This record gives sequence, structure tokens and C-alpha cells, in this order.
Amino acid sequence: MATSETHPSSFSISVSRYLVLVCLFVVSMGLSIFGFYRSMTRAQSAEPATVSNVESRIGEWLDAFHLGRRKLQPTDDAIFHIEITMHNNARVEVLRTKDLEKYIILRRIVAVGDSHRKIWAAISEKERTRIALETLNEVSRLKMGYAMQWPTLFSVNKRLPITSSLTESSFIEALDEVEAASEIARRTFAFSMEEYNESGKLVGKENAR
Repeated sequence: MATSETHPSSFSISVSRYLVLVCLFVVSMGLSIFGFYRSMTRAQSAEPATVSNVESRIGEWLDAFHLGRRKLQPTDDAIFHIEITMHNNARVEVLRTKDLEKYIILRRIVAVGDSHRKIWAAISEKERTRIALETLNEVSRLKMGYAMQWPTLFSVNKRLPITSSLTESSFIEALDEVEAASEIARRTFAFSMEEYNESGKLVGKENAR
């Protein structure tokens, strides 16, 4: 008559499988709890920006995109003033002023180089006006604000209201727009300067360099 054999190792195999299942269950529960915690944290961080938390929210958004920042010494009319380092090393400022406390302002300042200042000094007032208008037209076409301090620098800026529409995506998009618009303005101005320089209208080797 056939008899059934009981292998001594069969129980140990079952225990091993049981322990594996327990480990998988524990890991799965741990991941679920971690995911829940992350979702709760994300939900809290998704709270709309307000005048009381906008500075900290901006810090969170910049950290999420790995953008460098440093606080600048605020002027008398500024509530906060931050300089942001973009991935291409361009510098864009974000500030909130007392007279426009319900807005943040994104601004990039573009300095005019020495060689271009020499060209600027050598050309007529009519040519200066033409070049300035060409540069400003490019900025206006991109729906950006601007400020001029010829011939040393000019700036491109954009105001964003501190409302529920101010989100991580809208802030980063505006930041990119200001950086791109300022670069277009810089190149437009530089091209006009170099074009005038190459036309041979300037006198003197120093100015023609």
C-alpha cells in the first residue's frame, strides 16, 4: 500500500514564503503610508498664494525647479527682494513693494557694456531715439513693462497679482517670459549698436572696436 511521505523541509519552505509575504506586505504598507503622507503634504503646499505666504511659496516653487536664490537688501519701499539665478545663469529679481503690495514684480536688469556706451555717446540724438524705440518695441510686443536709464542699463519687468491664479506653473512661466524678453531686448539693442558701428559712421579706432 502506498504511503505518503512528509518531507521535513516542507514546513520550512512554507514559513519562508510566509515571511516573504509578510515582508512584502510591510513594504507595501510602508509605501502606501509614505504616498499618503506625500499627497497630504502636496495638498497642503497647493494652498493658494496670499499676501501673507507669497514669499515662502515662491521659495517652494524655486526649490522645486532647482533655481538658486538669494535675498537682497530691501529698499525702503520693498517688502521683500530676491535675486533668482536661472539655469543659464541669468539673474531675475522678484520683489514686492509697499505701494503695490498686492502684486509681485519680476524684473531683469540688463547692463549696457562699455563698448556700446562708447557707440551711444558718439551717435546723434536722432539715432539714439531710433535705437531706443526699436528695443522698446520688441519689449512691448511681448507685453512686458520696461524702464530705461540710458546709456547704462534698462530693465524688463512683469507684474503678477497675488491671487488664486498665482501658482507654481504661472510663476515659473512668467519667470521664463521675463528672462526671454530681456534677452530679446538685449540682442536687439546690441545688434543695432553693432550695425551702426559696422556702417563706418563712427570716427576713431577706439569706438570702432
